[in-house]
Amino acid sequence: MVDAILNGLTFIAVALLIGLISSIFAKKLKIPDVLVLVAVGIGFGLYIEIENIDFVLPTPLISALGLFTLVLLVFESTAQIRFKELDWVSVSALKITFSTVFFNFVILSFATLAIVFGFQLKFLFLSLLFGALTCGTAPDVILSLLGSCKQKILRVLSIESIINTPFTVLLPLIIVDLQKGATGAVFAGFTGGFLLKITAGLGSGLLIGLVMFKIMRKQYSERYSPIAVIAAALLSYVLAERIGGNGIIAVTTLGLFFGNLEIKQKVTLLQFESVLSTLLKVLIFVLIGVIIKFPITPIFFIKSISLFIIYLAVRYLAVKVAAKEEPVLIRLFMALTASKGLAVVVVTFILASTITGFDPILHYILAFVLYSLIVSSVVVWFSKSFGIEAK
Repeated sequence: MVDAILNGLTFIAVALLIGLISSIFAKKLKIPDVLVLVAVGIGFGLYIEIENIDFVLPTPLISALGLFTLVLLVFESTAQIRFKELDWVSVSALKITFSTVFFNFVILSFATLAIVFGFQLKFLFLSLLFGALTCGTAPDVILSLLGSCKQKILRVLSIESIINTPFTVLLPLIIVDLQKGATGAVFAGFTGGFLLKITAGLGSGLLIGLVMFKIMRKQYSERYSPIAVIAAALLSYVLAERIGGNGIIAVTTLGLFFGNLEIKQKVTLLQFESVLSTLLKVLIFVLIGVIIKFPITPIFFIKSISLFIIYLAVRYLAVKVAAKEEPVLIRLFMALTASKGLAVVVVTFILASTITGFDPILHYILAFVLYSLIVSSVVVWFSKSFGIEAK
């Protein structure tokens, strides 16, 4: 057992080192770092399997690491939202987010139930979860390859990813709560409990936010304040969960509160948190490549690719409804570059470790992540054909 744990720690150290080197290498070659990290993880997994290495990472450690990453990710994304800076670009991003969520639930969930589960209604819960999990986007590929481009479309995609991150996290958890409530004796009791989760989450986030604001306003320490911000995010999550609330709502509330108040050295504080979340991102994506394996069978690829094509059509429909004024090529670019990022992977990872029978859609979500990264990369490489050029 000691050797297995030591092998696990060795893996973490080597994964971080190779992951960071791979990310730098990918940036120089203009290849998405996320795609490279997953590939590195798959390579690690094959090596461990071939060499029959005794490799153990305790499940509680993995779950805690994933949850910690999720809290940081939600806080970082919501802290970037400034209410006074919202403009028509932000409104466009918000429209696209809501359109994507709606059409994913209505069309993609139905398609998942049909293609993956053959219309078996007992899998409706998993189909809805799949639709919710695939709502999120991450502009990593676009911004890493076209970061110098100043066209408004990139700003819309970037803001959309910030807005839809809380949705990507909250919606699956809400569906899980609804499913649990549906098995209860009294729906009214569930409704009351659900409202408690929301109000307790909001209250916890505001309480921790007020305390943090008072402390930060009076005292700022270059060494300890960044740690205090991370501790506040974790504390808001824990407090909400302990009193029966929703921890992610608490973190979202805290992030919005933090992002819209005047706090000393706010940018510096967020930069420190961003560096830490990037480090965890490297480790998580490599771990995903190692741990999660999808079946290498023709039927799986036929189903997953068919489902992904439907997703792209749904995404285009959502963009068309929300951004009618944009040219067809721009709408097509927005639909094809909706790559999946860390939020989708981490939430999937957490749900897989807590929900029995999650495996059927686990494989498809990983396939979606890989497909979306590949398609986004190819589209960005041919961005000039869509009228988009890096400056």
